[in-house]
Amino acid sequence: MIRATANHQNHVIEYYQIDISEAEASKQSFIKQTTADKQDLEQLKLRSSSYNWIPYDGDKLLFVQITPQPLEDDLTMLDLKGNLEDEIATELEKEQLGEWMASDLGPGGANMLFTVYDIDSALTIVLSAIGARHLSKNTIIARRVMTKQDDWFYEVLYPAHFTGQFNTM
Repeated sequence: MIRATANHQNHVIEYYQIDISEAEASKQSFIKQTTADKQDLEQLKLRSSSYNWIPYDGDKLLFVQITPQPLEDDLTMLDLKGNLEDEIATELEKEQLGEWMASDLGPGGANMLFTVYDIDSALTIVLSAIGARHLSKNTIIARRVMTKQDDWFYEVLYPAHFTGQFNTM
């Protein structure tokens, strides 16, 4: 998986390997980061267009997962999830960037899904909300990558350079 982000004149290119062979889990490994100017980025796009896989065109979704801390019980997590998802949904709707879709408590923590129209702009709102609550160190944010209408996997966007297993439950 390759992800590119822009910073003024150069683009940051991040390379990851994502293993989706286990149900409800994905193992992501950060490989390397490079920079490219616009011409290099266009060459990379041309080379990658020779691959035959194209993501299914579906809704853009952000998956926000807050992992529980020691001594936090389900009621504490439920309250935290409810307050945080309301705050994020309100801001996404205000900025016309998306809306709340679903949430639950699972073995991975407090899970929140948001349908969004612009991943990067919505991610900024989510990062601001978790930062204000000092939850940055125990949060994973992923985007859903559709493979067909009813199948997908997740690419972890935050924390940066994520390497590890993401429990999607």
